[in-house]
Amino acid sequence: MVKISNKKQVKAYIRNTFILINVFMIVAVSVVLTLFKFNFMLVALTAIFLELLVLLYISLTVKYFEYEYYGEVITIYNRLIFKKNGKRLELPKSKVKYYRLENNYWGTQLNLYKRSTDKYNLIRFHYNVIPPLNEIELNQLNKSLQEAEVIIL
Repeated sequence: MVKISNKKQVKAYIRNTFILINVFMIVAVSVVLTLFKFNFMLVALTAIFLELLVLLYISLTVKYFEYEYYGEVITIYNRLIFKKNGKRLELPKSKVKYYRLENNYWGTQLNLYKRSTDKYNLIRFHYNVIPPLNEIELNQLNKSLQEAEVIIL
């Protein structure tokens, strides 16, 4: 069993977002104070209230990512996404043919594709992982998908 977790990246993501919000609030408050000559206390309290709301929103939407490989089942967010059946990964009741991984600053997008019933189109299953996966996790996920003979796009 391989178990990889990245709690440190979640903390870093929240910290970086918090710093970005603070910089934006300082600039916005200084612009409002210089242009409109509002009461400083009113603007400061409004800025603090907005910052707390945004921080609460971020802390509620950032999910902890956990990747486990038991040999039979692969789970992301502790939820069954696809099973390993023989040497081919399968979504429940459907076969996965292709996959694409995109990693950027905001998160990792995992797209799994299967053939539709008309055999001319692909159906996409999109999973977003926040914070983004590190290199070890990406390599592990790529290896698991390639062992199951899923083709990369």
